[in-house]
Amino acid sequence: MLPDPELKPTQPAPPRPPAGRSSTVARNISAGLGAQVWTVVLGIVTVPVLIHALGTAAYGLLGLALALIGIGSMFDLGVGRALAKYVAEDRANALVYISSGFAMALAAGLALIVLLLPAAGWIARLAFPSYQGEHALILGAVCITLAGIPAVILRLVFEGSLVGLERMDLTSMIRILINTRKAVLSILAALIWHSLLAVIGVTVLVSYLAVLLLYHYCRREMPGHAWILPAWQKDSLNKILRLGGLATLCFVFGYLFLYADRIIILSVLTLTLLGFYTGSFDLAIRETILANNISQSFLPVFSARAQDQ
Repeated sequence: MLPDPELKPTQPAPPRPPAGRSSTVARNISAGLGAQVWTVVLGIVTVPVLIHALGTAAYGLLGLALALIGIGSMFDLGVGRALAKYVAEDRANALVYISSGFAMALAAGLALIVLLLPAAGWIARLAFPSYQGEHALILGAVCITLAGIPAVILRLVFEGSLVGLERMDLTSMIRILINTRKAVLSILAALIWHSLLAVIGVTVLVSYLAVLLLYHYCRREMPGHAWILPAWQKDSLNKILRLGGLATLCFVFGYLFLYADRIIILSVLTLTLLGFYTGSFDLAIRETILANNISQSFLPVFSARAQDQ
């Protein structure tokens, strides 16, 4: 870790776009919409192929594995959302905020790996009490899934940073690239090996690739292309945690309402029926993220405007 830097600009901040801000918002919204439309198209193509290649029961398990990754993302403590606000408000100290968020996310991800991997067997038995005949498969799926949680947390940090820098066009471009690669590799893994573990492994590997790409473009937005290294900075950490804690509470309740139905369905029905439900749900839910794309585009603008006034 780096020493505790002072919360003050050490280099000139990148100029904030004045009159061109409306065009920046329009560009970000357009790029986000393009990424969402492409994600829907990929889902329409990928979901039926995966269900056919893996079977509905295995696809239901895949849906639960991805839900487990989403649950792990709640442990980012709202850092990504807080960075979107504070980086937009204080571009001069963007590097300090992002470095603090990087340190917090890295620590949280590694802590989850250390705590949860030894308990993978217990998690598998708790989540799938009726499928102990396939315990080895389920245990493997849980272990690979847990290994991907740090990537999800780090991705949220760097995506939030780019949103604060008003570069949602970059996050959308990376999302298109990563989702396309994930879809293609998942289909190949399913068709060649007919293996659920291979599909989950591909998903995890591509998630880490996304983190590398996001880090690269965040660094390009820094003055002098400065390296972003994890650093504990008390003032910025306190601000991030105060706002991030509230955001995390909202996210937790929203996520529980979004995915609790899968746990309830599995408790009373079969994994095969859950697979049918998950496939339909995954196709239907993609259209609902339009509002999130628009709100993300306006968040840094409103934050910067409030700071200027």
